[in-house]
Amino acid sequence: MEADAALTPAAKRATWLFISWAASAETQARTSWKFAGPAKRSGINRLSVWQSPGFGKLLDASGYNFGQASLQSLESDTDVEWRPRVPQWPAIGEAMATGIQAALVGQKKPKEALDEAQARIDAIMKG
Repeated sequence: MEADAALTPAAKRATWLFISWAASAETQARTSWKFAGPAKRSGINRLSVWQSPGFGKLLDASGYNFGQASLQSLESDTDVEWRPRVPQWPAIGEAMATGIQAALVGQKKPKEALDEAQARIDAIMKG
């Protein structure tokens, strides 16, 4: 069964609206440099936010040239197959994919599937 086959049209629309809201420039700004709390988000995926002066000021505290180097990397990254360049990656990717698939098709509860995947990845990394 397809993952979205069980979703009603209203649920599909709600999902799309949430993704649109969460990925919007304003939401990313409000959860990063515009956030008044102590923990400001730096995992931003919109170039427009990375290029904004406000986000740049937030990144200044991250060390010399961090913001500029990160922005340059994001602007020039065209590798849609990005992955960690470690020799363990094939086994890690397999563990992740297996866990995610088990959760998506309902073989396991998501927490159980991802906890098992994490345990396999931990074992892989410990060698």
